[in-house]
Amino acid sequence: GQADGRSEIGWQLQQLCFERSPFVWQHHKALAVEKCNYGFGVKAKLPIQAQELVLAECAAVPWTKKEVHDTDWVSTYISGKERGLHALSEHKSVPFSALLEGLWPRNSADFEEALVTFPEAVQKIMVRAGTSAQEPMDIARSSCNSFHDGAHLGVAFFNHSCSPNCEIRGRYHVQLFATRNIEVGEEL
Repeated sequence: GQADGRSEIGWQLQQLCFERSPFVWQHHKALAVEKCNYGFGVKAKLPIQAQELVLAECAAVPWTKKEVHDTDWVSTYISGKERGLHALSEHKSVPFSALLEGLWPRNSADFEEALVTFPEAVQKIMVRAGTSAQEPMDIARSSCNSFHDGAHLGVAFFNHSCSPNCEIRGRYHVQLFATRNIEVGEEL
């Protein structure tokens, strides 16, 4: 019915976003980002074979976990001296924080949960800045969605599993591969 039609349109829009993203190099056509009990997740809309490439993506925000856990870097960012911009064109850019918008943590309760993952000295700096300030949330979003080369926007929607069906490969960017056959409707 009508819900199935909206779901199909939503999936087609997601495919278009993956195709047009300057950060996604390749993606499997089966990927469907869906709302779930714990936020968002990625499910297979089509079967995916073992060892198939699921997603290849470079970092959208080059802040690594090492940087966002460093007290000097965090102090500089919160003070407003380090912003970082992503160039959309020769004459237009957006702050990196705008690219992180919508990623986990999404609210103050999520932020409190993420805060404990930081070194104690960094936690103190972030708490002093105030939980209503945007900068600590940016730092938390970057940390929670970072790999060795920075924060990724697409991979951020894949959830952890103790029995995963995908694995990350790649040294300079993230390549996500299926480790076994994945059925339609199964979360990746």
